[in-house]
Amino acid sequence: MNRSSSFIFCIIYLLALNCYSPSSANPFFTFTDFYDFLDQYQNATEGDKPTIINDYMFWQTNANGGFPAIINATHVVFIYYNSSESITSCLVSLDIFDWVPFTMVQLDPTVSFFYRAFTLRPSTRANYQFFIDGVKNLDPRNQYRITGIWGWIDSELALPPFEREYYYVYRPDVPHGSVTPLTNFSSDPYVQIYLPPDYNVNLVYPVVYFADGSAYTEVMNTTTILDNLIFDDKIIPLIAVFSDPLGFDPERPFEYDWNDRSSFYKSRSTYLSFLDDLVAYIDDHYSTIDSPFARLHVGLSLTGYVSAYVAFERSDTIKLAAIQSGSSSLTSISYQLENYANASLDLKFWICVGTYESLMSFNEELYKVCKTKEWETEIHFYPEGHSYAFWQHTMDELLVFFFPNSWTFTTATTTKATIPSWNILLLILSLTIIISKKKSR
Repeated sequence: MNRSSSFIFCIIYLLALNCYSPSSANPFFTFTDFYDFLDQYQNATEGDKPTIINDYMFWQTNANGGFPAIINATHVVFIYYNSSESITSCLVSLDIFDWVPFTMVQLDPTVSFFYRAFTLRPSTRANYQFFIDGVKNLDPRNQYRITGIWGWIDSELALPPFEREYYYVYRPDVPHGSVTPLTNFSSDPYVQIYLPPDYNVNLVYPVVYFADGSAYTEVMNTTTILDNLIFDDKIIPLIAVFSDPLGFDPERPFEYDWNDRSSFYKSRSTYLSFLDDLVAYIDDHYSTIDSPFARLHVGLSLTGYVSAYVAFERSDTIKLAAIQSGSSSLTSISYQLENYANASLDLKFWICVGTYESLMSFNEELYKVCKTKEWETEIHFYPEGHSYAFWQHTMDELLVFFFPNSWTFTTATTTKATIPSWNILLLILSLTIIISKKKSR
């Protein structure tokens, strides 16, 4: 670049600076975090304040991780700013606090800039929404979105060291299994079956039974998770069956009376009878492994509790149970556990619960009983709330626990097997004959 070109460039650069902030004595503001911005704003001249806001928003977006403003692993600031409209009130609501709305602080009565700080646990993951003058809104500056209750879309917060995994995201390069309604078996309850890619009638497969089936298929993308885990060799190919409660119409989920759901699942005789018929139908019509060690029941919230009582009361059919935020009263589960205190059920459990939930006691009590019985059991605590997003992103861990790529039917059924006494006698007799022959030689 020659001197003439350099001179012209400098003139253009200085003009650009002047256009950027003609009234500011300090046209470029820098920040260390949100609180540094807050301090600078509160001590700035009225002429500098608009520039400080614009500079901070630019810096936070492009140089400090975006929004919300994560200060550290335990501290976050939610920010809503609208430079073109006058906003009178802004609230933020998080699933980890049962969607209770929190009033956000307005930075200045003259600007539509609102903020609210929270101190949370490390790795907290939460769904949240803004309420702008009473209207629910996503965070327009947060690119991370997550599916909420029955298809609602929420903004997502993830404090470090939480790492997002995307097994629930559809990948066009991955072979996909088939999903078919089992209308020949039942239209009410509504049932769907997932068959893995390259399903082969000459092979046999374990089966996973999901209660609250449409929540798993439509909200949590579980069939996509299965496709991706199978393709990545995380789990073996398997069959999945998704059943909904009586009266539930997947085409009109918002019209469903959730009291009917409770009645269906809490009535053990009703649900267990339905499940007995369903398992028999699946075994008759599909290539399944006919063993309780190759059948898993999965449920969330109330149906997490259902998974527990299915394993207790149908251990001859299903010995594997996954409980995602199991919900029940301690009285009922304790009573049931007492009934099986001396039973040798040989079960296997996987349990997860959010530390922001009010369900810790039930899940911890169940875990203690499982360990006392020496059943193979894992329990996982996550700093999350009672949400589909929580259960969705733990699905890969759940499935890998029961059916890892190394799983075989033999290892599953002989973990605690004993050799019958007549087999031992036969083995001793065979060894005696072999030794005698060697001596005679």
